[in-house]
Amino acid sequence: MFLWSILSSYYTLTHLVSFYMLAIARSRMPLARLVNHDLNEGIPDEFLKSKFDCIISSYALHHIDNPAKVKLLRSCLSLLNPGGTVIIGDIMFENDQDLNECNDEFDEWFDEDEYYLVAEEILPDLAQEWDVHFRKISYCAGILELRMKPVEAGEISD
Repeated sequence: MFLWSILSSYYTLTHLVSFYMLAIARSRMPLARLVNHDLNEGIPDEFLKSKFDCIISSYALHHIDNPAKVKLLRSCLSLLNPGGTVIIGDIMFENDQDLNECNDEFDEWFDEDEYYLVAEEILPDLAQEWDVHFRKISYCAGILELRMKPVEAGEISD
């Protein structure tokens, strides 16, 4: 509770969940700016003119197909301050083999309506705009860190 009190006092937090969970979050973090939003529709309008040092997503992106994930992550570029970072913790795999092995072992847990991130499939689409790092943290989870690439001398930045 102490950490949430500190964070909600100094940072804008977005918690994109059910209305029930949103009410709980508001009661615990009254100073945070919270919205309920379907990320399949992109960035919430409330944040389009905001700037952040870091954007963190935890167990949300597996509800979005890969093309929409890439589009959403690219749209995060305009929300970051220079040197900004996006950190994603989610159900994700390094490659298709890891995904398939996990699916075979835990078939009853896999949801056909979810889109588990496979790093080797999505990273090439993101590497043009980002310095991308994937780290496996468990059998079925990983951390994806996206850092803005520095603007080269002579390039024009948006």
